[in-house]
Amino acid sequence: MARAELPVFSHKELIQACLNTSLEDATRSGLATYREPFSKDLVGKCFHFTLDDNIRYCLRFPSVHELEWQENGQEFHSEYCECLASSVKPVYGIHFFRRHVLPYEGAFVVLDLETGCITWVRMCFSSDTYEKDVVALPHFGRMEGDWPTEGELHHFSNEYVGTIIDWQYSPDFTIRHSYI
Repeated sequence: MARAELPVFSHKELIQACLNTSLEDATRSGLATYREPFSKDLVGKCFHFTLDDNIRYCLRFPSVHELEWQENGQEFHSEYCECLASSVKPVYGIHFFRRHVLPYEGAFVVLDLETGCITWVRMCFSSDTYEKDVVALPHFGRMEGDWPTEGELHHFSNEYVGTIIDWQYSPDFTIRHSYI
């Protein structure tokens, strides 16, 4: 069996690739054929929250694919975003890149508008042993405003261990997750 060789980039090459990428490139989603349309539910809304690392954020949604975010009261950054809504309850997943960091950090934010809980997963390059690793760093917090101020935050869990979940994106495309 032939082994696939993947390109290996240096930290400097990754930064240059980020600098050469246009915002229009970010609008092309590989799984677009298999997902629901992006949600417009958050357009015009603004959320403030603090995560477990004591960083305070503000997220604003001027349009369906535009996110403006602020960290600890500093300047706002504008990013292309993709927002998907849960079909079960008011939970939204927002994906975007933090382009003020080089190389870019990926971010996936889960807003639970029922409980006011938030999970922010930062996906960034590097680790102590290998600078080309991608590390996912989850942070948990609670939104400010008219949400409950007590109760359990999002957290790590093993409740799915031993289960299998099929995620059906369309009649001909399903992904199976086996939690072992």
